[in-house]
Amino acid sequence: GARDFLPDDCTDCTARGHIVGLQRYLLDRDENLRIAAITSWNDYVISEVFLMSDPETFATALERETSALVPQANTIVILGWIDAIASLHGAHAGAARADLATAGRMWFVARHEVDYLGEAFAGDRLILATWVEKLGRTSLVRATRILREDGTALTRASSRWALVDLASRRPTAIPDGVRAALVGAHG
Repeated sequence: GARDFLPDDCTDCTARGHIVGLQRYLLDRDENLRIAAITSWNDYVISEVFLMSDPETFATALERETSALVPQANTIVILGWIDAIASLHGAHAGAARADLATAGRMWFVARHEVDYLGEAFAGDRLILATWVEKLGRTSLVRATRILREDGTALTRASSRWALVDLASRRPTAIPDGVRAALVGAHG
């Protein structure tokens, strides 16, 4: 699993399903490090371990990520929601990540384009929606919207996801059954 990619002495790297511990671990060991990158693999860990499918979990995640100094959801949380709703949509379409991994494939993000239109605060009830806008041979473009319950738009995102063969680490064709389910899945 994901733990295989973490330093052995980083016991706090994924506390509460977060990779903040890993970022702190790396920053503490390299005084020249100024940027921490979060890859699609880490997004997978966050979505599958920290963010689950029910609205209460999203609300809990939002509350954990807020403070008196920065009371709104930050970029990492919002990207986690985008990843989580994509994962749920895929699972609803019969392309759950666990099943894909067993078959030696996985979705990886090639690009996120995110427009922040408003702020989400602790206690906000949110609506997340996603759908496939464009379906290619090995990748798809997914649209995502995050709204407050009153309909106020908070985030508009477009993400390109590539289906990758885990053995070769190269894009692979999206199976016809998955293609049909993804564009037909509503949830």
